[in-house]
Amino acid sequence: MLESLHKLLSEDGLVRPDQKIVANLFLLRSTVCEVLVPGGTDLFVKVAPLRALTREYDAAQAAHEAYPRITPRPIRLRSAHDRDYLMMEKIDHVPATRRGLENVGEDAWFDFARLILEGCEGGAARSADDVDHVISLARAFALLPVDHVRRSMEEWLEHEGAALVARLPRIPQHGDLAANNVGLRDGGIVVFDWEDYGRVAFPGFDLAIFVASLLRFNAREIIHLHLSEPRDRLGRLVRAFREKHRVTPAAQLRLVACALALFHRIKVEHGYSMEIIATVRRTLGDIWDFARIAGVNALPLMGVE
Repeated sequence: MLESLHKLLSEDGLVRPDQKIVANLFLLRSTVCEVLVPGGTDLFVKVAPLRALTREYDAAQAAHEAYPRITPRPIRLRSAHDRDYLMMEKIDHVPATRRGLENVGEDAWFDFARLILEGCEGGAARSADDVDHVISLARAFALLPVDHVRRSMEEWLEHEGAALVARLPRIPQHGDLAANNVGLRDGGIVVFDWEDYGRVAFPGFDLAIFVASLLRFNAREIIHLHLSEPRDRLGRLVRAFREKHRVTPAAQLRLVACALALFHRIKVEHGYSMEIIATVRRTLGDIWDFARIAGVNALPLMGVE
């Protein structure tokens, strides 16, 4: 696979015939792949349909203008031999961890928190549902298995949930702010991969996905983080969202489950693996059941003081 990709990149003049490419190749779709090219221009190269790349280029440019300290710079689009490429500034980094976030500089952390809470306006925002939150959630719930969780979520949305989500603003989200798209570097932080920008405008979506992925989609840990007193930056970020939108911890957990339902819809529609889809279903179901049945009365059972 790497040899075939190297041949294409060499034919299109993006790498020299003798230039090596890093072996961490990701096949995201049948028509999309990503690879790091060290040496020379040292660019991040992506192969995809030009329309998708144009949207990502615009979104990445808007993000870089708004948050230059934490987002890579898009360099250019290029087409060759019926293939299209998006080249991005390459920034060396290590994977984000909860402990590593504590060592991020104040300026970079401020930008990251602002991105999470306020989003990034501009660029090629393209919500999959250019409608209100109630309709978007209803469509997402419809893709969940028909079980007690789905029925409970639909009933909640039809009654008290509608008023809650209807008052939330529309804030374009990164769309795939999983921990693997956030890196740490020299006391800084960097956010990658803007191809899904604007698909979701549900506030708290990025925060929910980042927290869930950072905690390995462990429902117990996610619940504990939302209901305990903040002890680190991640906990304070969760509390900041709650205070900004004036919701209770129990209501925030319901919103987390809603965000995971939206995330589940994206994964289903994009044909991601059933393992990922099943994990998201299980996590949102456990969180929803806790919020619905136990709520804050079960804090002692969670070991929360």
